[in-house]
Amino acid sequence: MGFLKGLGQIAGKVVGGAVGGALEIAGEVADSETLKKAGKGVYNVTAASGEILGSLADGAVTTVHGVVTKDGEKVKEGLGDAGHAAMLTAEGLGHTVKHTAIGTAHLVKEIINQKESSSINTKIEEQNLPSTTSVVDNINSSADENI
Repeated sequence: MGFLKGLGQIAGKVVGGAVGGALEIAGEVADSETLKKAGKGVYNVTAASGEILGSLADGAVTTVHGVVTKDGEKVKEGLGDAGHAAMLTAEGLGHTVKHTAIGTAHLVKEIINQKESSSINTKIEEQNLPSTTSVVDNINSSADENI
């Protein structure tokens, strides 16, 4: 594993832990299983995103190294890694980030307005949010096959 990919994994886990952990704590306070699950999902998606972005950076560095040293194989390897990471990012996260952001905004608005937890759960279900677990499973299976 490249240095930047490893760094991306660590950064994804740290950021995911902060954001996802906050949602899980809010779930504990509101006694909402949905919020707790959302927090875990945010952690998983963010951790996977960090790894993919780290792979993208690793590919870019390998490409530049190949260009500077005039090593055609390094250039091909770097472009392949970077291109693959970019494809995974676009396919796996583009729609998920959009829907998760919209759903989270609605959820936070409900919490701020101090609605009952049953109302919050209803609003989440009405949003038809993608299952963060299934998205992460799709990203991870693609990544396992190709990275």
